[in-house]
Amino acid sequence: MLTQRHLSPFPLTVQPVHWEYDISLALFPQPDVLVVPYEALLHNTELHGVRCGGTLLRCSACARSK
Repeated sequence: MLTQRHLSPFPLTVQPVHWEYDISLALFPQPDVLVVPYEALLHNTELHGVRCGGTLLRCSACARSK
């Protein structure tokens, strides 16, 4: 989400894409803050110097970029 400006940061091999509706998940212009409330265990991670809370960045693409 941080580098892709998209609400679904998963690679195409993991998640199917409905191309007609994909543009609705794009974030243009990129927001300064995005809050996505959900229930999960507390988890903090850092990606390219940006601190992220939650489990949204637990994907294979994000793990490779650390």
